[in-house]
Amino acid sequence: MDFSSLIYIKVNVADIPDQSNQYWLSNHLVDFDKDDTTRVIDNSPFYVNTESNIPDKFNADYDNLDGNYSYSRYLRFDDLNFENEETEISYYFHYQFVGAYSDLNRLKPPQSLFVELINGSNSFDRYFKSSILEQDNYLNPFAEPVYIYSNINNGVGIFAGYNSRISVIK
Repeated sequence: MDFSSLIYIKVNVADIPDQSNQYWLSNHLVDFDKDDTTRVIDNSPFYVNTESNIPDKFNADYDNLDGNYSYSRYLRFDDLNFENEETEISYYFHYQFVGAYSDLNRLKPPQSLFVELINGSNSFDRYFKSSILEQDNYLNPFAEPVYIYSNINNGVGIFAGYNSRISVIK
C-alpha cells in the first residue's frame, strides 16, 4: 500500500450526557458559488478506513490488505463505548477517492474538503441507516429487500431531528 497517498483525520467527539446518542461521520467535497452559497460536488463519495472498534459495521467491508474495516461513505457509531465521555475517532482514506482529484493540493479555491459530524435522533438514525443499506444494495440482484424506516402512522415518511457540525479541512 502506498501510504503517501493517504489522508489521516482525527475527530474528537464529546458525548452529550444522560441521553442515547447516534453519530455519523462523513466527508464532502464542496465548491462555493460566486454568491458564497455552497454546492456539494461529491457527497461522501469515498470509502474511509479505520482501526477503531467503535463504528457500527453495518456498511463495512473487511480490507484484507491492511487488516482494517473499510466503510461506505459514513462511519456510524453510538455512545455505548464512551457514554458521557469524550473519545477520538481516527480514520483515513486515499487521495484518489476525493472526487476526480489525485491529492488535496489540486483542489482549486474556492473548493474545500469538509468533515461532517451528525448527531441524530433515534428516528433519524434508523431512517438514515436503512436508506444507506438500500443504496448499497441498489444494484445487487441477490440482496434482500431493505425497507426504509418510517415513523408516520398510516403513511410514509419520517419525523426526526439532527444536529450537524462541519469542519473545513482544506
